[in-house]
This record gives sequence, structure tokens and C-alpha cells, in this order.
Amino acid sequence: LARAHLGRLARERPELLPKLAANYARMTLGGGDVLRTASIAITSSCNATCSHCSADHMMTETTRRTDMLTLDEYRTAIHGFLDAGAISVNITGGEPLVSPMLFDIIRLVPSHRGVVNIQTNGLLLDDEAARKLSDAGTWIVMISLHSHRPEEHDELLEVEGAFDKVMEAIENCHRYSMPVILNCTLTHKKVEDGTLWSMVDLAREKGVTVNFVQPCTTGKW
Repeated sequence: LARAHLGRLARERPELLPKLAANYARMTLGGGDVLRTASIAITSSCNATCSHCSADHMMTETTRRTDMLTLDEYRTAIHGFLDAGAISVNITGGEPLVSPMLFDIIRLVPSHRGVVNIQTNGLLLDDEAARKLSDAGTWIVMISLHSHRPEEHDELLEVEGAFDKVMEAIENCHRYSMPVILNCTLTHKKVEDGTLWSMVDLAREKGVTVNFVQPCTTGKW
């Protein structure tokens, strides 16, 4: 993962190298703490109802509140993260693609100060959405895929055809030169029944990376 994506970072975003060097110097020579990654949940709304959702308890609260952050407030927060050393800004949800502010938020990260990754379930990631993500400056797209078995993934999301949507989303991202990381929630069952190795095989076949995510003991979990 580091070899593939850090190598691409050096090739395609050389303007970030001075910041990477400064961060390294602060950590090794100065002994200081440096923020490397920041995650922002821009919405708790979602178009899936995953049976293991860790944020399920926040969805109802989101729909009844009107004091959501403004774009200026996101700008202040993001620039604070970048000033503290963050290179990677991860945008999460809920499902970020349901937010009308998504593409404007992505553009708040200057290319010489950091990169933006987005975590999505892929259901809305059609060709147009992939193009807009690329145009806004998205660096890596992380798509949830919890099984190599279509019926099992669809059942977990409670959305028929969800697996096929992920396969299409991968192709759409590659069309616009955005690398994909598949996020698969880790369970004992997936270790025991070989799902983990099958997910590795699927990722290799599709030319993507697979990341096994630890479940959070919140929400429906």
C-alpha cells in the first residue's frame, strides 16, 4: 500500500514533498507530534441500511437538526488540520455522495498542502459522480465491499444489486485515474470461512487494494 500510493504521491504531487520532508523532520529531529491524517464525517445520512452500521444512531439525529457546518466552517477546520501537518484528509459519512456540499468541500484542500480521500458505499458512484470527484481533486476512493459473494454483500447493505454497483464504481473510478481501496469489515466468520483470502483475490483481479477494517462497537454493532 505504501509503495504503491506514496510512490504515486511523489510522482504526481511533487509539490507536497517539502511538506512531507518538514513533517518528517519535526517527528524525528524535533520529537514533536505531527498530525498526518484527518477524517471528516460530512453527513450521517445514508442510502443504505447496513446491518452492522456503526453510525446508525446518528442518522435520526442528523435529519432533525438544522445547525450543520457551513462551507466556511469546513474551510476553517480543514486549514487547521493542514496547518497541524495533515497530508491526508478523509471524507466520510454516512454516505458522502448524498451531500450537496461534497465537491466544494473536496476543493478546499489545495493540491500543494494535502490530498483528499473519500469513503463511500459506491451506490451513487456512476460515471458522472466519478468524473466530478476527479475534477474536484479526489486522490483515492475507498469503497465498502464486505464480501466477495454478491448476495452476502447485498444482504448486509439491505440493497439489492449493491455488489454490482461496487463493480461498476471501480470501473468508473479507474476511467478517471482514481485508485480504489476496498474497505471490508473484519469478522471472525470471514477469517474462518476464507472470505478474507477471497477478497484479496478479488482485489488483485480488479487492480485495487483491499483494506480490512476493524468493526466499531457502536451503532448496530
